Amino acid sequence: MNRTSQFNTAINALNQISQAAHELAQLMSDLAWEGVEDHAEATGTRPESPAENGTASKPAPDQQAAPMVEDPPAYVPIEEVRAVLAELSRAGLTAQIKALIESFGASRLSEVAEHDLGALLEAARGLKTDDPK
Repeated sequence: MNRTSQFNTAINALNQISQAAHELAQLMSDLAWEGVEDHAEATGTRPESPAENGTASKPAPDQQAAPMVEDPPAYVPIEEVRAVLAELSRAGLTAQIKALIESFGASRLSEVAEHDLGALLEAARGLKTDDPK
């Protein structure tokens, strides 16, 4: 087989793959719409998919997902949390610290999940600001 024939065979195979992918996308779209019931007052036709009309639509500004209100706390080393908790314990807040650690599903600081340490530190600092002294 010469080089031109090899290229033609490869191009033909790619065309068949492309056709199969298009048919699969159409089948998936049809299956997805089968379970959707039209509202009695709905007018017009079913919207075209981006594959059908060749454009990918962006959601309108009012339809975009709202940003999260509060970002999760950044990584905090356990040593930093331990230092703050020790200071609070010396200030007489040992019972509140124990309850706070237990609220994270642990019986001691070393059992608190690493991804929860930032939230624990923020909550501990909240204990400090709530202190009436």
